[in-house]
Amino acid sequence: MLYAMKKFKFLILGIFILLLSSCCTYCAKKTINLTESDSGKSIILVPGNRLEVALKGNYTTGYTWNIISYDKAILKLSSDSKYVAEQTQLIGAGGIQYYYFDVVGKGKAEIIIDYSRGWEKESLPVKSFILTLDSK
Repeated sequence: MLYAMKKFKFLILGIFILLLSSCCTYCAKKTINLTESDSGKSIILVPGNRLEVALKGNYTTGYTWNIISYDKAILKLSSDSKYVAEQTQLIGAGGIQYYYFDVVGKGKAEIIIDYSRGWEKESLPVKSFILTLDSK
């Protein structure tokens, strides 16, 4: 009977550890979806998280979203980043710029993305997306 109780305790402990480790793996690979309405916010992340920043724009006007700065020791810009035009027959329709960042380090950082015409060097951006983050 004593042997069966020890065996049962080890089985329960093993199941608990398995569940705990799978939960931590799930949390670490979480994708956080952000839009323009999240500009100015602060968020807490962990390495393994992925940020999706979706910003509306209209590239037919000459305005584009441009990354001004981010900390490369904490974030890695993914090659998956892309602009997706609206699926419409209308000329001059807008779309959404998607930027994907993988959290690869720990620390505090800021992402700044401006919406501007790149060739107009003297003008200020029409709008900006600014996010403060803390990777723990």
